[in-house]
Amino acid sequence: MQVKTTRFGTIEINETDILTFDDGLPGFPEDHQFVIIPYAEESPFVLLQSAREDYLAFLMTDPFLFFNDYQIEIDDKNMSELKVKEEKDVVVYTMVTVPIGKVKEMTTNLVAPVVINVHSRSGKQIVLEKSNYTTKHRLFKDEASSEGGNV
Repeated sequence: MQVKTTRFGTIEINETDILTFDDGLPGFPEDHQFVIIPYAEESPFVLLQSAREDYLAFLMTDPFLFFNDYQIEIDDKNMSELKVKEEKDVVVYTMVTVPIGKVKEMTTNLVAPVVINVHSRSGKQIVLEKSNYTTKHRLFKDEASSEGGNV
C-alpha cells in the first residue's frame, strides 16, 4: 500500500503497519488510520502519519527516553477499548512540539500520551486524569534551568 507524505513523498508500507484510531485524534476525528514512520535512522523521534492526508503528521517520541520517572495509569475503559490483554502489548508515545527555529526548546505532551496496542494495531490518545503532567515538558535541559528531561 502507498501512503503520501509531505516529508518523505510517497512511501510503500505493509497494510499490517496501519494503526487504527477509532475516535481519530483530538482535533482530527475524521482521520482513523495512521502509520508510524521513523524520523531518521537512530533518532528518538517518529512521525505518526495519516494514511489518508499527506499533510497530517505528528512528531512523537518515547517519553521514557527523556523522563525516567514518567508514569501513566490507563483506566479499564481505555484498556478495553484498545483491546489490551497484557501491559507488554502497549507502546507509549508522546506528541512533540518544536517552536520554529528553536529545536532546543522542543516540548512534549506528557498529559496526553498516544497509547498503541501492538497486537491489535489500535491506538488512542488518552488524557490522563488527575495528573501533575502538562502539555509542555521540555525535552532538553536548559543550562539556566532545571526543567526538562534527561538526555
